[in-house]
Amino acid sequence: GSIVGAVVAFYRSKYLMRVAVKIFVRRYSFVRAVDAGLKRKAFRVMVVLRLCTVVPDAALNSMCGATGVSLGAFVAGMVGALPSQLVLVVLGATIEDLHSQDGTHNFTGSAAFWFSAAVGWLVLVITLFIYREGMKEMIQRD
Repeated sequence: GSIVGAVVAFYRSKYLMRVAVKIFVRRYSFVRAVDAGLKRKAFRVMVVLRLCTVVPDAALNSMCGATGVSLGAFVAGMVGALPSQLVLVVLGATIEDLHSQDGTHNFTGSAAFWFSAAVGWLVLVITLFIYREGMKEMIQRD
């Protein structure tokens, strides 16, 4: 369901916003650099953006549709959402186990919770670093 919704949002913005983006591409070199970089390394950028849970999916779907990202790279890049989904599943499954019904502390559930939270933050920091370096590279090329 979420892939179908993402593809619909992608095409909606491709047909409604692409003309406006082309105007900005002609006027502003930064927008031109970002658009060209997205076209060249669409899959890599999509995986990194999907790894970064700070960017809302709805905004990401619309942004990709408005730029030169191909549908194939957009859909294939959704694999980047798997690590964050795994962390959320582990967090959700262990949060109830933090305390047992009688009020005592459950170390096993607590360890799994904090480990998955730490992994989530680590993935976020690494993703932001990769994204920042990639953006520097794209801007310097164009």
